[in-house]
Amino acid sequence: MGAHPERQGGIGGRIALLPLIPSDRILFGVARQHPVRSITVFDSVCIVIGITVGAGIFKAPGIVAQEFSHPGSMLLIWLAGGLFCFCGALTYAELAGKYPDIGGEYHYLSNFYRQPVGFLFAWSRMTVIQTGSIASIAYIFGDYASQFHSLGRQSSALYACAAVSILTLSNILGLKMSKTIQNLLTVSIIAGLCVLSLVSFSAPEPQPVSSEPGIEKLGAIGLALVFVLYTYGGWNEAAYTTGELQNRKKNIIYVFALSVFLLTGLYIMVNAAYLNALGLEGMKSSGVVAFNAMECLLGKQGGLVLSGLIILATLSSVNGCIFTGARSIIAIGKNHRFGFHWLGKWNRTLDTPVTALLLQGTIAVSLILFAGLGYRFRDGFETLVEYTAPVFWLFLLMIAISALSLINTGMKTNKWLYASVALIFCMMCGFMLFSSLVYTKAGALFGVLVLATGIPVYYLTRKKLPPTEREDKQQ
Repeated sequence: MGAHPERQGGIGGRIALLPLIPSDRILFGVARQHPVRSITVFDSVCIVIGITVGAGIFKAPGIVAQEFSHPGSMLLIWLAGGLFCFCGALTYAELAGKYPDIGGEYHYLSNFYRQPVGFLFAWSRMTVIQTGSIASIAYIFGDYASQFHSLGRQSSALYACAAVSILTLSNILGLKMSKTIQNLLTVSIIAGLCVLSLVSFSAPEPQPVSSEPGIEKLGAIGLALVFVLYTYGGWNEAAYTTGELQNRKKNIIYVFALSVFLLTGLYIMVNAAYLNALGLEGMKSSGVVAFNAMECLLGKQGGLVLSGLIILATLSSVNGCIFTGARSIIAIGKNHRFGFHWLGKWNRTLDTPVTALLLQGTIAVSLILFAGLGYRFRDGFETLVEYTAPVFWLFLLMIAISALSLINTGMKTNKWLYASVALIFCMMCGFMLFSSLVYTKAGALFGVLVLATGIPVYYLTRKKLPPTEREDKQQ
C-alpha cells in the first residue's frame, strides 16, 4: 500500500501540528461543553448541498433513464423526487424545532421509540451508513484523481486515505475552517454544473426528443425512485446542523426548504442537459452518462473537465459527511454514557467534537485500507445503493412515523396541513423501503447484519452508570 498519512503521523502527528494547544485538550476536549451557535443559513445549505451533490448525479440519470420510454416522464420522476423530499423537509423542520440538538435524527428516534432504537440508528451511521459513504465516496475521488497523476497500483486507496485524513484534520482544527472549505467546494460544484448545462443548451445540434407518450410500469417507477432518491439523499443531514444554527427557531425551515428547492432545480437542469446532449436513448445506453455528455459537447477535453468536477463533488461530499457524521457519534457519548462517555466530549478550544471525528476517520480509513488490500469496496454504483438503501429507508420510515405524533403534542395551528405532509412522507418512505428490499434482495443482508451487531453492544454497555453519574443522580 505504501506510506499513509495515518502511518506517518497518526494521532501524535495531528497533535504536533498544534504546538500551542496541550495534547490532552486536543484529544479529549472539555466534557459536556456545548457548541457555539455559529452556523448561518448559507453555511448549513452549503453543507446539505455539498453532501447531496456527490457522484450520484453523474451516474444515476443513465440508470433512471432505462426505466422510461419518454423523456418527459423521466424529468417528472426527478421533480417527484424533489416534491417528496420537500414533504420530508417540512416534516424534519417540525422535528428539528422540537428536538434542536446536534444529534439530529438520533434524538427524534430516541424520544419516540426510546433509547435502544436511537442507539441502533447512531450505531448504523457510525459503522456502515456514514463511514461507508465517506470511504466509498473517497474511493471515487481516488479513482478520478489517479487519472491526473497515478501513485501506483494502490493509487486510488492512497488518494482516498489522504482525502479522509486531511478533511478530518480540517474539521478538527475548527468549525470556521471546515465551513470555509465546504462553502467554497459547494459554490464551485454548483457553478460547474450550471456551466455544463449552459454548454449543453448552446449545442448547435441538440438530440431529437421522442414524442411517443408511453405507459410507465409501476415496478419501473419504483426502481427509478430508488436511484432518484438515493441521488437526493443528504437533504436530511440538515438535522445535524440545527444544534449550531444561528437563530434556529426562525432559520430551521429556511435551511430545509432552500436546500430541497436548490437541489430539485439543479437536478432537473442537469438531466435536461444530458437529454439535450445524448437524447433519451443515448442516456439509456451510456454507463457513464455525464462523461459521454461532456465528451459529446467538448470532445476529449470534456472528460478531463468532468473529472475535475467530480473531484470537487466527491471532496465536498466527504467533507460534509465528516461534519454531520461526527454530530451523530457525539450523541451516543452524551446519551449513552457507560462505555461511550468519551465520545460525548466537545473541545472548547477548537469548538469541535475531536474524539468523535478521530473515531469516524479511523473507521473510514480502515474501510478504505480493507478495500485496498484486496476487496473492492466500491465495485459499482449499484452495490453502494444495494447495501445502504434498505437500512436508510427503514430508519427514515420510523422517523416519519414518529413525526405524526407531534400533531397532538402542542401544535396549535396548521395541524391538518402538517398531518397531510407527514402522511405523504410516511407513505413514500414505506414504498421506498419496499422497493429497496425487493430490488436489493440478498444485498440488503450485509447492512442488516452490521446493524444487528449494535443490539448486543447496546445491552452490554447499558448495565450501569459510571460512579460520578450515580452520584450526580443521587444529588
